[in-house]
Amino acid sequence: MGGGTASFPGVLVEEDQRRHPRYQLASPLTGAVEQSGHRHTGSVLNVSEGGYYLHLPRIPEGMLKIQGVDDYGEIHYAGRQAAGFGHLVRIERFANGVGIGFAWDLEGLDTRSRKVIDELVAAQALRRAQGEVECRGRDIVLGGTVSSALAEDVLSMLRRLGNTSPVRISLDRCQSIDSSGVEMLMALRDRGLPIVEAHGRIAAHLERLRLLSAATKKE
Repeated sequence: MGGGTASFPGVLVEEDQRRHPRYQLASPLTGAVEQSGHRHTGSVLNVSEGGYYLHLPRIPEGMLKIQGVDDYGEIHYAGRQAAGFGHLVRIERFANGVGIGFAWDLEGLDTRSRKVIDELVAAQALRRAQGEVECRGRDIVLGGTVSSALAEDVLSMLRRLGNTSPVRISLDRCQSIDSSGVEMLMALRDRGLPIVEAHGRIAAHLERLRLLSAATKKE
């Protein structure tokens, strides 16, 4: 594919991918982590049964570290919160802040927090079920309702296809797309992946956003 391997903010660690499906959120949630008496609040970008990815404003170097135990996490969802102990599994520094991967201590979660997490994950799984991702040659074909819930499936397919030749993102089977799906396409386009084969009103909308590659509109 053009531009090297694509990624989205908050891509989870490989170990967590194997254990728990992860979902990019259409709208970030409020979340926090606490370590050594310091609380850091930010935006939760993606979630799984096992944890979440938190984007924070820039913080001082060394303020957070991966220590394996005794960290605390919190997510706010639908007027409730899930909170409990766990540990940081990833710290990434970007120009606009810091990304934190947090893994729950699932055995230590109370019943109320576990219910909130289960409901949140179930809602994202439903979004994923409304779309589809398949491989057709070197094209990754998105179908049904395209949303950010498909992001991990797209990334998995990109890794499988590798960098031997260009990869395209085809919307040949796309029936609808939400705002989070548009943002996902923008991220893919910005990493050198052409967006092709949209049709009808979806093509018209993406053309206004200058997302479609040239000569790809299908009537």
